[in-house]
Amino acid sequence: MTGAGAAPEVLDTFKVGDSIYARALAVDPGGNALWVGTSTGVLEIDLGTQQVRNTFTRKDGLANEYVFAVYVDRQGNKWFGTNAGGMSRYRDGNWNVYFPLHGLADYWVYAFVEQRQGLLWIGTWAGANSLDPETMQFRTFKQELVNEWVYALAVDSSDRVWFGTEGGISVYDGAGWRHWTHAEGLGA
Repeated sequence: MTGAGAAPEVLDTFKVGDSIYARALAVDPGGNALWVGTSTGVLEIDLGTQQVRNTFTRKDGLANEYVFAVYVDRQGNKWFGTNAGGMSRYRDGNWNVYFPLHGLADYWVYAFVEQRQGLLWIGTWAGANSLDPETMQFRTFKQELVNEWVYALAVDSSDRVWFGTEGGISVYDGAGWRHWTHAEGLGA
């Protein structure tokens, strides 16, 4: 925007392909890359040249091509939440895939967020997980939430974790939970 009240200006565009939907974006400052989760896999875009560096699908190790969530953590790990395929981590050229048999709450993964000490939170259709990156141990939270369908996550300046769900909002402060539902005035 060039001035007060000026219309937004499109600086650039990048076409991912006909009938392909971009569902998630994450910037990797350390790698100078934009990671794009699509309905057919993941693209790694060089932010300097705006060219595709890599394309990843199941053949490469991605859990499922339909990607709903992308996250780059403080260590530079790339996390991908998929539609009915679980979760993948891409690190140093290697892929790891995580399913409910590994401790993931569900195969549908919609959101990621990280707390100050590196604890990763994962929003799924059957609750939320916390994942300790040192031990790779999952902890599942379902009954604690106002609703098990977790679509959005955020961490505030007090390091509390917020959960946007189908039935309202929950917050966890490390010691206890608080909830706000449609009955308390949240939009339905």
